[in-house]
Amino acid sequence: MASRRNDRYDIYDDYEDEREAARRRLECRRAASGAQSASSHRQAPAASERQRSRSRDDERIDPLSRSLVGAPASVLSDGVHIPRPVIFGAGILLLVAIFAGVSAIERACTVQEEQPAAMQVDTGDGTAAPEGQPSAQADFSLLPADTPADVVSALEAKADDQRVVSIVNNAQGYVESFGAVSAANLIKLAAEDDEALDFVAGVLDNYPAASAAPIDESAKKGVVPMFYQWDTRWGYVDYCAGPIGTTGCCPTSLSMVYAGLTGKTDKSPADFAAISTQNGYAEDGQGTYASFLTDMAGSFGLQCEKFTPTTQNFLTYLESGYVVICNVGPGDFTDSGHFFVATGLAEDGTVKVNDPYSSVRSAKTWDPERIANQSIGMYAFRA
Repeated sequence: MASRRNDRYDIYDDYEDEREAARRRLECRRAASGAQSASSHRQAPAASERQRSRSRDDERIDPLSRSLVGAPASVLSDGVHIPRPVIFGAGILLLVAIFAGVSAIERACTVQEEQPAAMQVDTGDGTAAPEGQPSAQADFSLLPADTPADVVSALEAKADDQRVVSIVNNAQGYVESFGAVSAANLIKLAAEDDEALDFVAGVLDNYPAASAAPIDESAKKGVVPMFYQWDTRWGYVDYCAGPIGTTGCCPTSLSMVYAGLTGKTDKSPADFAAISTQNGYAEDGQGTYASFLTDMAGSFGLQCEKFTPTTQNFLTYLESGYVVICNVGPGDFTDSGHFFVATGLAEDGTVKVNDPYSSVRSAKTWDPERIANQSIGMYAFRA
């Protein structure tokens, strides 16, 4: 027990020695602190002057540069010293890098915005392939084997026209859709009449059309306008189990006569085709009965006289100011039956015609006897 008490006292004595040593160290630090405080008071004016000088230097720096370099400088001044010119130079370099990056982004955006789109060529009538795309080639071996040589030659002469390429390469489609005879007529029409190419090239996709577009041009009373039955405004409408473009010569002829004698354009070929069908004058696969002209003319404000198709009768009516619809059989105008309008006489005594199926035949005048000799019937109109 005594041994343990002596140990405690020895420990206590050691603790007292340590406290005394700590007290002496504290007094030494207080004395040193007092001397340093007095020295600080003596140096304050000089430090204040240096601080004011530093503030003036900071004011000479661009505000943006100060905002970039001021904070790091104040932090580093308490540790590692970096010369102010170095910090200022680093700030300038950073600004240059930022502006260079922004300029690069703007240039990239500008290039992207000004990059031209792939050129699109509006071919309008479809005569050429779009730029950058290879043109399709016509395979004339696809035409029906019995296609006449002159028809093939005419198509070959227009082989660069993409509409012709489409017609030739889809020849079997015409046969399947319209039968061999009608397909042959369509292909022949494309070969003979450039103005009908749009219609023939588009008929597979557009027939039968649900409705027709109206006549959008004006008519002058006393002047018979030129309407084509294969005009795409109405040519795809169904009539007599086929498109008006191939079966609607009679209603198209009557539409021209009506517009020319009345000056009205409220009835298109499709309208007259519908009237013919509704009143029983149209037969599928056959066409329009000629009696449609005499029976229905009065309902349109017209007078119609049927006469025997002799050359003399024909000339008499034309010289008297009548407009004559001619119904012809096989010959110069058709291989079966066809209607067209004789609009008057040329100065040389030949007959001017508006053939709804052919811009080629409409572009020239005809010998009245030749027309009379091919006619089945003739119908003279006036208002």
